[in-house]
Order: sequence, then structure tokens, then C-alpha cells
Amino acid sequence: QELARQTEERHKGGLALTADVLRAQARLGEEQQALVEAQMEFKLASIQLATLVRLPPTVTLVASEFRVQERTLVQPEVPQDQLIGQALRQRPELGQAGAEIRAAGMRRRSAAWGALIPTLGVEQWFGGVTAEGSQPSRRTWFYVEWRLLDNLGQSARSKSDQARSQERQARLRRDDLREQIAGEVLASQQAVIAAKEQIGVAQQQVAAAEGSLTVFHERYLNGLGLQLDVLAGQQALSEARHNLVRAVVRYNLAQVELQTRVGNRLHSAEK
Repeated sequence: QELARQTEERHKGGLALTADVLRAQARLGEEQQALVEAQMEFKLASIQLATLVRLPPTVTLVASEFRVQERTLVQPEVPQDQLIGQALRQRPELGQAGAEIRAAGMRRRSAAWGALIPTLGVEQWFGGVTAEGSQPSRRTWFYVEWRLLDNLGQSARSKSDQARSQERQARLRRDDLREQIAGEVLASQQAVIAAKEQIGVAQQQVAAAEGSLTVFHERYLNGLGLQLDVLAGQQALSEARHNLVRAVVRYNLAQVELQTRVGNRLHSAEK
């Protein structure tokens, strides 16, 4: 908008062509259209977020910060072994896998000792049972069973083998899960490192675009440069700033991913 005003003044003073004025106005129209689209995307994002947190969609949610800031939850330079060890201690999936192994071990021991311990039982008969001879009729019977030799001992052995197999499978699942968690942690850490490097590159790009635009603008005002150079400088600066914002967002998302992979909870202050 400022460039369009300056071009109009220079045109009135005979220092700019009509084509320059029209070109500046066209560029201003493109920027205004982009602003309208950005406002629409902002409203849609507000509606989606309000619906997600169970607020009326008519409520407009506004970011508390004017600019997107970096949020470092896990330092990128933390050694990989430390992150993996922390994840193996804190991830709830491994706790569940350990519980499955303990349960399988208990079933195996139960199958082994259950065959050795006799079973005591009581039977109650209605109407009574008359015994031969002079013994009186009986209604209650007590018995003891020892199932170690049922089916020549194959029944107890089968239960023990089945329980042992279940325990072995549970241990294999835990080992696979440990490898999977380690891979997730390493991948998340690499994403954080890459995003951090992208922020540095984007910041350099913004600084270069700002410097070049300043030179182009001064040359244009002094009658030494072209309006096209100023427009190109503005476009380059706009793209550089967008790249920086996207890099910061990617870094923050990668930080959240890494924080989750190592088993840490996200607190409201970190969010």
C-alpha cells in the first residue's frame, strides 16, 4: 500500500509511468486478496478448534501471542541413549507388556503347581444314599482328587507348555515394542534437529530479503532503481517470512512429537 502511494506521488511529479502506477495497484490488489483468504482461514481454524474443545462455534478464538514462538520441550542435543532410556522407562505400552509377561508367568507356575496339589471337594446329595450292610444312609460326601496322572500326565504337561508358550510370546512382543519405541524416539529427534536447522536457514533468508528490499526501495526513491525491483523484493520478503513461520511451526510440532515419544506428558504451560 505504501509503494502504491509513493508511485502515485511520483507519477504526479512526472517521475513514474502510468504502467508503474497500475502495476503497484495490481500488486496491492493481490495482497488484499491474500489478506481476505488468510482471514477466512483464521475463522475456519477458530471454528474447528472451538468445536474440538466443546465451545460454541460462534466463539472466536485468538492466539495469545502475536508472533509464532519456538517452544523447546526437549533439547535437541540430548544424547540418543538418554532419550531412549527415558522412553523405555516411561512409555505406558511397556508397562502393559510387562504386566502381560507377569500374568503369563503366573499362569505357567499355576499350571505346574496345580497338578501337584490335590483337589478337595464336597458333594451334597438330596434324598440320601443307602449303603450296603449296616452303614447308615449318607447325604454328604468328601473326596480328594489328584490330577497329576490324568491322561498319563499329558493334561498337566499340556497346560504347562501352553502357559510357557504364552509367556515366551509376551516377551517377544515386549522386545519388538522396545525396538519400535527406540525407532520412534530416534525419528522424532531427527525431525526436531532438521526443523531447528530449517529455522536458521529461514532466518537468514528473511535477513537477506529485508536487506535487499531496503536497497531496492532506496534506489527507487532516488530515481536509480526500477519499481519491478521493489515489487520483487517485497515478494521475496513475504515468501521468506512465510517460510520462517512454517519452519517454527514444524519445529514446535516436532517437539511435541518427541515429548510424546519419550513418554512425557504435555502440561498446559507447555501447550
